[in-house]
Amino acid sequence: MPKDLKIKTEQLKRYFDQLSVKSFTVQKFIKIFEVEWKAWGIEKTTSSVDILNYVVREKIFAYHQILDRYGDDKSILSYNAQNDLTIISGLKPEGYFTYQTAMQIHGWAKKSSKMIYLNIEHTKDKGLPIDDNELSQETIDYAFGQPQRQNQNLFIYKNKTIMVTNGKKTDRLGVVTIADQQQYYAYTDMERTLIDIVVRPVYAGNVRNILKAFKKAKGSINIETLKAYLDRLNYIYPYHQAIGFYLEKAGYPMRDQYHFIQPHQFDFYLTHDMDYPIYNEKWHIYHPEEIE
Repeated sequence: MPKDLKIKTEQLKRYFDQLSVKSFTVQKFIKIFEVEWKAWGIEKTTSSVDILNYVVREKIFAYHQILDRYGDDKSILSYNAQNDLTIISGLKPEGYFTYQTAMQIHGWAKKSSKMIYLNIEHTKDKGLPIDDNELSQETIDYAFGQPQRQNQNLFIYKNKTIMVTNGKKTDRLGVVTIADQQQYYAYTDMERTLIDIVVRPVYAGNVRNILKAFKKAKGSINIETLKAYLDRLNYIYPYHQAIGFYLEKAGYPMRDQYHFIQPHQFDFYLTHDMDYPIYNEKWHIYHPEEIE
């Protein structure tokens, strides 16, 4: 780094102080530098590598190594960030934390999990690869007789694995943001989290974890909001049967269960690839024996 490097540190800090975002990919930081270098009092001949080294050496920014599953560097620079979720959010600024990570944020799961789930929405509603989006009992039986697919877009940070999932386009339905001087990240609220883990049980760990989440959420969630979210998400599969089943098993009153009772057209499944499932007549759903 050039010994005569000059920088208006206070102007640089003032710029980042006024931003809500607290973490940036190296590429994003360089793009900001290429626009703001003059305001920061930096000579045009100064390289982006020099300025990166400077802000890390002077502890204006912290450097966090993140690698993708191929070992390529996807590292993050953070500014006054005080937790891992704020740091990791810089990897995909448009993303939000969901599934088991949101369960942990809500206090429904232990924070010992080594997997962090960061969701990116599709830009268009891709729907399901079913002709005319019409279901049949045969297509449901086949789909849920297979293991649920898991995303392989993985990153390594410290001793944790970050899975970047590609979810349904929802226009960030039920997504809330934490923002203050030291943290900035988005995650799904309680109602949206419950729906997400019902739809992707593999990302909650297992169905027992989902049932525990419903039990812990009792008294804190709004059932009308839960139903409204499910209606807006407009899934082709009858997830209302699964949600109603969980509500009953978690001890919710009948007035809450009532929102999810509909004339059933198909038998459904609580999760994928079950051995010797049990059939529940009320909700017309197959479920594992351990949550009978």
